[in-house]
Amino acid sequence: MQPHDLDVCTGGTLSLSLTAEGDGLRYAWYRNGEYLGNNSPTYTAPTVAAQYGGTYYCKVESEFDCPTAYSDTVTVTVGTTPAITMQPQPAIMALCEGAEYELAMAASGDGVHYQWYNNGNALEGQTTPNLHIDHVTRNNDGVFYCIASNACDEARTNNATLTVNNAPDMTLGRDIHACRGESVVLEPQGDEEYAHYSWNHGTYGYQSMINVTLSGTYFLEVSDSAHGNCVARDTVVVTFHDYFDIAFDTMPIVTCGEFVLDAGAGASEYMWSTTEMTSSITVGMNGYYM
Repeated sequence: MQPHDLDVCTGGTLSLSLTAEGDGLRYAWYRNGEYLGNNSPTYTAPTVAAQYGGTYYCKVESEFDCPTAYSDTVTVTVGTTPAITMQPQPAIMALCEGAEYELAMAASGDGVHYQWYNNGNALEGQTTPNLHIDHVTRNNDGVFYCIASNACDEARTNNATLTVNNAPDMTLGRDIHACRGESVVLEPQGDEEYAHYSWNHGTYGYQSMINVTLSGTYFLEVSDSAHGNCVARDTVVVTFHDYFDIAFDTMPIVTCGEFVLDAGAGASEYMWSTTEMTSSITVGMNGYYM
């Protein structure tokens, strides 16, 4: 029986054996060409260290001067168990929902595989020493850690803690249409108050409400400490329209038969005294129409 290649881990046990036939046999084991002694068909190292890796063979001699025999040369590969050399950094972080999140750790060892976990759940695709999440959600709030493993063992990092703050739930409501010459008050809907307000990055002020008289796109950003100073933003479009000029003749209209009253095109809505809602109507009775 010949010895065979072997994979062992540091701290484990190495054992190589052979079977030889003959009388008065003597055994001599070699590692990387250096004599190890051990006059036995089995070579054992009870506690393996990294230097035990290499090539091994055994020379078998007979005390009766018979020809010397050599075993097959085999390779022993010593793997080192994983060890965490850098704990996840940063250890504590607070972010706003939707922000980017990164962690970094390091481990030593041979053939190490990495797996990151969030609140005990393995994160798909997070299998390198560096964790990267493009947009965190409230579900990510909690602890992160990494397990480094190989054929020998596994090692777990310390926890890194992430707090995910949600932005205020703020809205400016629907877009606004008004008539030119009027003014419109813009303010967040609801009763909640915030510590900080900024209209169009401060262009229109830092108060909770503004009066506007010009058409345009207005956006408000709000934040407060209760929401981790996370910023909520909403946009509203204000459009001021010119008054529609209806050019009816002020003189009474005398006609034979039906007559078409035309208010002209271009208005957004029409409402006649007849309840019709088109730009023109056909009338065939005496009366006042508006």
